[in-house]
Amino acid sequence: MTKKQTAKTQPASPQRTPARPDAATPTAVTKTPDGYVGTQGGVQGAWVVECSRRKPKWKYALAHHAATHLIQYGDVIQIGSGTTFNCLMEKIIELQETRRKAYDLIILTTNLQVLAKGRDAQARDPMFSAMQIVLTGGALQVSLESLTGEYAAKGVRYAFINPRTVFLGAAGLTFREKFSITYQFQDEISTQVAYATRPTNHRVILCDHSKLGTKAAWDAELTIDSLLHDTNECTIISTLPDQGDPEDGAFAAIIEQEQQAFQTLIEPIAANKDYNDKKFAFRLINTAGEVKWEHSLNAIREQRAKRSQKA
Repeated sequence: MTKKQTAKTQPASPQRTPARPDAATPTAVTKTPDGYVGTQGGVQGAWVVECSRRKPKWKYALAHHAATHLIQYGDVIQIGSGTTFNCLMEKIIELQETRRKAYDLIILTTNLQVLAKGRDAQARDPMFSAMQIVLTGGALQVSLESLTGEYAAKGVRYAFINPRTVFLGAAGLTFREKFSITYQFQDEISTQVAYATRPTNHRVILCDHSKLGTKAAWDAELTIDSLLHDTNECTIISTLPDQGDPEDGAFAAIIEQEQQAFQTLIEPIAANKDYNDKKFAFRLINTAGEVKWEHSLNAIREQRAKRSQKA
C-alpha cells in the first residue's frame, strides 16, 4: 500500500473545513504524516484546503462572471482543476436552483470536486437529473483533488466530445518579458496543456489578480499561438481590486504592468494575417463580476481601421 493510500485511512478531525471560506471562519484541521489534511469527510489535499482560503471573494466573482456570461443552456463544457473551478461549479448549480431552470449541461472534467458537487445536486434535486458529468480517468493527485497524467490528458483531448467552452486556470500568469503560464505540480502539466490546446469554440483562462505577474514552479511552455491554434477565441479573465482596497490595493501596480505588457504583446499579432479570424482578450472584473477593463485583438483592429478611414 502506498503512502497516499495509507493517508486515506487516517482519523478525520471532528470539524469540517467550510466549502466557502468567505462565509464561515475556517475550522481547525489535522495534517497526516504525508502532508494531507484530515476533515470530517475524509482526507483532502493540503494544497486544495490552503488555496480555498485565498482570495475567496475574487474566486466567486470569477465564477459568477463565467456562469452568467459564458455558459448557455445545453452547453458542452470542460472544467479544469483548481479551487476557482470548485467555485464555478457551485455557481452553476446555484444559478439553476435560483432560477428553477435546468441548464442540462454536459461537463467533462478532471476535477473530483466538480464531480462531487454535481453528484450532491443531483441527489437533492431532480432538476439536475439531465446534467451529465464525465470524468476523464487518470491518476489521482490528492493535493489537487483531480486526475492528472497522460491518461487524463488523453481524456481531456478526447475527440468524441466537442466542448463549446474549455475553462482552465493557472497558478501563475504573466505577459511581461515572455508570456508564461505556470503550475504548482509537475504531474498536472500534461493535463493543463491538454485543456489549453484541445479544439474548442472558446478557451477561457480564469485566475484572480494574486496570480498575475507571478510564476509558480513549473512552466507549461504555452504560447499565444498554442492557445489559439485550435480555437478562434481565447479570453484570459482576472480580477481588478480598487486601489483603496485595504487587502488587495497593493496589487494595483502589478496589474497595471500586466495590462501594459498585454497591449505591447498583442500589437504585432494584430497585424499578422494568420490571426485575422482569431479573438484574443484580457479582461478584468470587479467583485460583482462586472467587466471593468478589457483589451483585445479586436480593439486594436478597430482602432487601426478608424485611423485608416481618417487618413
